[in-house]
Parts: sequence; structure tokens; C-alpha cells
Amino acid sequence: MKLLINAKIFPNNRSRSIIIKNNKIEFIGNQDDINISSKSLDIIDCKNNSVLPGLIDAHIHLFESISNLE
Repeated sequence: MKLLINAKIFPNNRSRSIIIKNNKIEFIGNQDDINISSKSLDIIDCKNNSVLPGLIDAHIHLFESISNLE
């Protein structure tokens, strides 16, 4: 399991931590609410960088993509 800490999680800016188990998000919330031994976690410090849960490719040129649909 992985624990991402110190993350700016969008769209919920109040949460700061994510637990990922088997490549799926299991938990989004505050680190104080996590009740798992840190020995079983691979802890990743996001250093206040942004995290967009559920997006595989966060880099997109929306208007170029729309014009390609025509």
C-alpha cells in the first residue's frame, strides 16, 4: 500500500492524504484519520504538490481536442 501525504488534492482541498491499495484509491482524507500501521505503507511525501485522483493524463489541450472532433 502507498500513502501519499502533504498533497493538494483536487477537488477537495481540505484533504491532504491518499491511500492507494492494489492501484486503486482506498482513502482520501486527513492523515490523522488513518488507522493503519506505517510499517505496511510506502509513504510518499508530495511536498504540497497537486494530486488529481482518477485522472490518468492530467495534461490535455482541451480546445485542440474539441476542434479535432469536427
